[in-house]
Amino acid sequence: MHKITNNFIHPYQCANIIRKGINIGFISKLHPSVCDDFDLPDTFIAEIDFNKIQHNLTIAKAYSKFQSSSKDLSLVVLKDMEYSKVKSVINASKDANIKQFNLIDIYTDEQLGDKASLTIRFILQNDNKTLNEEEISSSLDKVVNTLNKKLNIKLRQ
Repeated sequence: MHKITNNFIHPYQCANIIRKGINIGFISKLHPSVCDDFDLPDTFIAEIDFNKIQHNLTIAKAYSKFQSSSKDLSLVVLKDMEYSKVKSVINASKDANIKQFNLIDIYTDEQLGDKASLTIRFILQNDNKTLNEEEISSSLDKVVNTLNKKLNIKLRQ
């Protein structure tokens, strides 16, 4: 632990800022005598070394002005298949119209045997126009065909 050696900080109300095991700075209440000298109310200070923090900037993207569509697909998969495999295959399809997808239900019963039904909700949207039903179906058909080829996953009947 790094000892904070600053005469302006309160000796009992201070803490190091630790990120991933590395001391990157401190936060503290200002020493009471300093507050008295400058007629300050309770004041807090912090020092952070930003060179010790990894800078992963998020680049904002413009959002589409066009209406999105939501469609659910129920897929039959082996019970022991991890959803991460399904997710990876869908992500690898890189269909620009698929903006988001989420697992919303897992269903099992005796008729499905060693399989389960996963229901995935897809949000589809285009940046340049409103998608028609044919374009939405085409995007989802590509996903289903890719899942079938790579993981032998089919639509639930």
